[in-house]
Formats: sequence, C-alpha cells, structure tokens
Amino acid sequence: MLISVVCLWLLTVSVSSSGIFEKFSYVQQFAKPVFNAKEKENIGELENFLSELWKLDKNRMDVGEDIEVKVPKSVNLLSYFKPTKDELFQFVSKGMLNGPTYEAFIHLLDNYNANAGHTEYTTYEQMQEIWAFLHAISETAVIKHTHEFLACSDKPHFLSVYFESTKTGATMNGAYVLLGTSPEFELAAYTTVFLMGLPGKLTVNGCSIYLVCTRQLFDKRRPRTCYPKDQFL
Repeated sequence: MLISVVCLWLLTVSVSSSGIFEKFSYVQQFAKPVFNAKEKENIGELENFLSELWKLDKNRMDVGEDIEVKVPKSVNLLSYFKPTKDELFQFVSKGMLNGPTYEAFIHLLDNYNANAGHTEYTTYEQMQEIWAFLHAISETAVIKHTHEFLACSDKPHFLSVYFESTKTGATMNGAYVLLGTSPEFELAAYTTVFLMGLPGKLTVNGCSIYLVCTRQLFDKRRPRTCYPKDQFL
C-alpha cells in the first residue's frame, strides 16, 4: 500500500513538473467553447473585451519611441558558447518608467525568487509595496473597465487573484513577451483570461496573440503560469 502511494505521488510530481498537466489544462480551455454554446458566446465577449482593453491602455510604451529593441539576427549552437554583449532593450523612456504604475511595479521585482521550489516569506515592507502597486493600477481606466466587465460576468475574487498575479520573477525557456504593454494591462488581461477559464485571443494590427493562463495542479483557484504565444497549439 505504501509503495503504491509513493509511486502515485512520484507520478503526480513528474506529470506536474514536466508540463503535461499545464498543456492539458490549456487544451481543455480550448475545447470548452467547442462543446458548449454558452462558452462559445463567452469567448466572443472575451475577445471583444481584450480589444477594448488594448485601446484603453494609454500607458503603453510605443516601440521606436518609448523603447528601442535590438533583436539578435540569428541564434545557433555557437551562441551558447559566445553570447552577444548587446542588450535586448537599447533604450527605455525614463519618463514612462517614472509613471505611477511602472514605478510601483519595479519595486516588486526584487521581492521574489525566480527559482521554483524555494520557500518565500513576505515581509511587511513587501506587503506595503504590493498594496502601493494595487492602489496605483486601480486608478487606471484599464483596471476600472476590467472590474466592470468581471462584475457583470459574475466572477468573484477579482482582487485576490490579481494580487496573486503580482508575484513576478518566474523564468521559463522559449517564451514570448508583449513589448511595451503597461503593468496594468497585462495584469488585467491575464486575470480575466484566468477567471473566464477560456483561451484569450487578442488581435493587434492584424496579428493574433494568444494569452495562455493555466491553473495550479492542486489548487485550481490560483494561476500556475501566464504568458503570450503566437499560436494556440
């Protein structure tokens, strides 16, 4: 009996760490509107909401004006042995970084350990920084619109979920990033996708971006990981 329990535990840990559960969770979200007419209607509302949210994000940095990015021409095996010294971000507007939500968000970046599996303890000063950030974004049109949308959708615990989402710092390989989007936009978008339990599709300048948000294996009330990608599967 004990051996069976240990084997089951090892299998669960292996599946969780390998990302299989994460992929299953996301595919499950994609399948929901296929078999449920109500969810198909909800996914249309979610796409419209994300488009509206994009238009409301007046705090977004424009590439070429507020930020300049230098993308490596090519990456091959030799790149790992001879890494380039060029930084990805060549220029970032200090005026934008000194804005209320950016400044409050930057204070959060040293609060968390990027390595998974390490116990972390939140200090009083860190809690003050978290609430300062939440207060700053709550004054923006992006968060106010998000609150109205979720309230109408009857999705509870909005504050507690996007509070959990402020835990930045986890690392992953091969991920995409949204360039220039404000902290409030990403937090609002991912929180809504998580609470709706549906794939988030955002179309910008004719390009479709899918927002991935999966749940914890043992606690589905909390997000596991959130990131953008250029295609659903």
